[in-house]
Amino acid sequence: MDISFDEFFANIEYAMTSLARDRHLHQTIQGVTHQSMLDANDEHLLENPIFSQLAHFQRKQDAGATQTGKVDLKMTLGTVKTMEEAEQLIRDATLTNIELKNWMVRTSQVSLQTSELGGAGSIMALAATVASRSKLIPDGIRQSRPQEANTQAEIGKVPKNGASGPNHSFYCCRASKELPRHPLVDLDEAVNDLLNGIGHITHTQEEYAELSRKAHALAAPGSLGRRLYNQLRAKADDPRVESWIAGPLLKALYLKRRYPIVPFSSFLGTHFDTSGCAYQALCEFKHDLDSRKLEPDFLGERPNCGYSLTWLFNALREPNVGCDKMMRYSGVEHIAVLRRGHLFRVSLREGDDIASYPKLKATYQAILDLSLEERLWTGILTTDNRDSWATNRQKLLSLDARKAAYIKTLEKSVIVMCLDGNSPVTREERVRSGYLGDSFNRWHDKTLQLLVTVNSKSGTIFEHSMIDFMTTSQISRRLQGAIDTLDPENANTGQNGRVAVGPASLEEIPLVATTAEIEALMAMLRDKYAATTGAKIYTPHLVPSFGKAVLLAHSAPIKATVDLTIQLANRLYFGYLPASWETVSTAHFHLGRPEIVQMVLKSVVDFCDAALDSSIVKGGEGRNYFRLMDVLEVMSHEAHDDGAADAEAVPELFSDPVMKRSYPRLIMQTMIEKKLAQDPGYTMEDPENVWMNYTVNEDSLEVCFVSPRTGAERFKAALDRAADIVKTTIQAGRA
Repeated sequence: MDISFDEFFANIEYAMTSLARDRHLHQTIQGVTHQSMLDANDEHLLENPIFSQLAHFQRKQDAGATQTGKVDLKMTLGTVKTMEEAEQLIRDATLTNIELKNWMVRTSQVSLQTSELGGAGSIMALAATVASRSKLIPDGIRQSRPQEANTQAEIGKVPKNGASGPNHSFYCCRASKELPRHPLVDLDEAVNDLLNGIGHITHTQEEYAELSRKAHALAAPGSLGRRLYNQLRAKADDPRVESWIAGPLLKALYLKRRYPIVPFSSFLGTHFDTSGCAYQALCEFKHDLDSRKLEPDFLGERPNCGYSLTWLFNALREPNVGCDKMMRYSGVEHIAVLRRGHLFRVSLREGDDIASYPKLKATYQAILDLSLEERLWTGILTTDNRDSWATNRQKLLSLDARKAAYIKTLEKSVIVMCLDGNSPVTREERVRSGYLGDSFNRWHDKTLQLLVTVNSKSGTIFEHSMIDFMTTSQISRRLQGAIDTLDPENANTGQNGRVAVGPASLEEIPLVATTAEIEALMAMLRDKYAATTGAKIYTPHLVPSFGKAVLLAHSAPIKATVDLTIQLANRLYFGYLPASWETVSTAHFHLGRPEIVQMVLKSVVDFCDAALDSSIVKGGEGRNYFRLMDVLEVMSHEAHDDGAADAEAVPELFSDPVMKRSYPRLIMQTMIEKKLAQDPGYTMEDPENVWMNYTVNEDSLEVCFVSPRTGAERFKAALDRAADIVKTTIQAGRA
């Protein structure tokens, strides 16, 4: 039986006294085991020669037990029914994990579970876990090391359930039997799909002939396009390569784009009617994510890859000249709180536990109660062109330590919480407050910002580089569930009187003064952002009597009919049919990102010109030509810019005027089958762009769109008229 250290040292002190010697008491027997010393994490005690025999004796016992168990293990392994059963027996029989854990606990002073050793993908991954927890490493150092995105998912011990377990080791795809690798479309097929998809956008036969020539030249034997495609094909066929598309696409769509990430890349997520418990719900979601307690997410019956979830917290898109970087800071447990542009650091922990709802609520209320007269516009710098912001960020980091501390507090934080001073009521006001407003009190490099208003409304902003709409569904459901089940009276149970707020949470982290040049830039960016967003408006529009019921009653396919209706509305609004793109989820592929499909095919043009053509052929998921062209274009530019030995001029196709006209510019749409997010917002660079999401309800169609302020009423009228035309057409067809 183990004894306390006080009892142990009392016995030792007695044994050293003259009284013990006079009584010829030369030995003492203590209830101390090697395991009790490991549990105490006492390095000095474990290395003391006095106690070394305890460890040697235990190792001898362990070795003897292992020898005894060899026969039983051999016999048992011969009777197993599955490989999973054999793996479990071998794991339980070995002492390696226990000994390694004990050594790490002893030498590095960490809290570690044996299961975490078995789940580590590599020695380096295990070392990173130990380093992030070791009490020997100073806090400032332990929390300072970021992790850059490499589009490689974590390889870990995937839970298996008999024969139904997955045949791979990627935890993010643990619900898939086989690793669902992203397919690569044949280059010749992609060229044909491209010509079929955008050929009708050409204005003349000569223009089409030139487009066709350039497209086929891209795929010609020996061409740069063919050589680059062969590199992608080799990766797609190599089982050691997780994804041929994830890394290049991240660069092509996001990190190499130099335009501001707001309002042209980040997107506004869901809104909530109560914000008080959102803080704790986020903490609990992060804890479940870190401890691998989240259930896999599904779209229909297909499981989604969960890799992008790992970029929700402690992550940012770091500005760099030429190409940004995605960075993560593991082990940091604070929220960066912005109030009128002033920065505060709030810990998410109370000792080893998640901070309680009353404690967090009291802390944020205390920050709201502070007298902060000056409005600081530092965050507006994150709305700048990425090269410009990268340069100015480096200037601020190098000016003095206080400016560096300000920026790093924001960048390393779990999330940024924006405590706003307004009280939006209508849906349009909430979107304007969160996204289409003046961008005050924001830090847009962060992957997740939580917005909280005076009237207890809350919302989220996600940086798009690693986060897609499907990524946000689980966290949105968690936040809404916390709000729906909140009982304020029980939430405060156990709190006697006023909750004490730590003084550190109320100490502002100042930026101090910037430079005259940066101050002038901030003023210019404020005007520019306000001019851009001021010209846009968010409009939720309901089209009555045009829902699932009426479409099914006339045997009309729901999605195809609604898509045609929207294209007809686009034709009525613009006066012609511009290229129109729709997002299609490929999250069921490992490291999958959304595809976009060009909706305006010749059949759609024919329908808008004359009558309904019900046969709409759409590119299949994972076989869409456009993403391949995106990747080949960025690879071509990189080969040319790097001066590679085989580099040549970037293929002509990527500068063709028809190709450029077909790019996503004027119309982007997304179908939301379930209202996972109320009033999401997004816009694109073209001032005439209309971005929309739509939901088909039982008796209505809801289309929520961001458009030019001057065109909102016209687009609503176009939707209504298009719905009437389509409904009349399908009713006539049934008559």
